[in-house]
Amino acid sequence: MPVSVVNKLNSIMAGFLWGDSADQRKTHWANWNLICQPLESGGLNVRNIVVHNRAMLGKWAWKFANDRDGLWKKVICSKYDINPSSLDIGDKPHRLASWQWRGVLNSAGAADGVGEIL
Repeated sequence: MPVSVVNKLNSIMAGFLWGDSADQRKTHWANWNLICQPLESGGLNVRNIVVHNRAMLGKWAWKFANDRDGLWKKVICSKYDINPSSLDIGDKPHRLASWQWRGVLNSAGAADGVGEIL
C-alpha cells in the first residue's frame, strides 16, 4: 500500500479508538505505537498497518528470490533488466518503476531490522 493509504488507515483506527468525529477531536491519552504493542507489554494489541505492510512487501521480496519460474518474476526481470537467476533485486528502484516495485525494493533495502532480515 502507498504510505499515504497506510497513514490514513492508522488515523481512522486511532480516531475510532479515541471516539473522534468529523467535528470534534478528543484527547489521545496514549501514543499509537503503545496501543499497537502486545498485551504483555502494556498495549492493546491493535494491529499496526505499517508493520503489516512491511511484512507483505517482505513476502514479495522472498517470493522473488524463491519463485524461479513465475511469470511475474520474468516480467519484473525483463522490465527492470534484472538477472533472473540472481537473488539480488537491486539496491535502488529504476526511475520508472511502479510504486509497488518501489515499495518492495525500499522495504528490502531499508537499514532497519526488517530490511536487514530480508
